Amino acid sequence: MLSIGLCVHLAINHQFSAPWLRGLLDGHLLVQVHCPAWEPLVSRARAWRLATVVWAVLDLVRRLLGTAVPGQVLTALAPSPERRRALARLTLDRALLELWPGGYRHRRFLIQTLLVDRPQDAARLVGRALFPEAAWLQARYGAGSAGALWRARVEHPWRLLTTARA
Repeated sequence: MLSIGLCVHLAINHQFSAPWLRGLLDGHLLVQVHCPAWEPLVSRARAWRLATVVWAVLDLVRRLLGTAVPGQVLTALAPSPERRRALARLTLDRALLELWPGGYRHRRFLIQTLLVDRPQDAARLVGRALFPEAAWLQARYGAGSAGALWRARVEHPWRLLTTARA
C-alpha cells in the first residue's frame, strides 16, 4: 500500500526538496510493486485531511516518472481548481528536477499552506506559525519570565517574516 506517511514526508517535511528523488522513487516503486488498494487510500487521505498532499505527490510521480496512477484516484483526491492553479504556479516539478533548495524560505510556508485540505486549517496553520503556544516560545527563545515570554510573542512574527529567505 502506498504510504500516506511517505507523501507527508516528501510534501510537508521536505516541501518537495532534497532528498526528493528518494521520496518520488519510493512512491513510484510502492505503486508499481505493491499495487495500492486505491479506495482505502483515498478514503483515509480524505478522513485525515491529507487528500491534497497525497494528490500532489501522486500527480508528480505520475507526471515525472510515468507511474500508473489511475486518473479517477487523482480526480478523487484533487483540490479545487483554484488551489491546483496556485500549486501549478509553484512549479514543483521544475523545483524537483532542478534540485531547488528547501529549508527556511517563504516558499516553504506557501507550499504548506496550499497543501492543507480545508481553508480553516490553512488559517490555523498561519496563525500557529505567527503566534505559537507559550511552551514553544519558551523552548525556542528561552523565554523563562513573563516579560521574556511577552517579548517573544511580539518579536516572533517579525522574525518569522524577516528572517525567512525569499
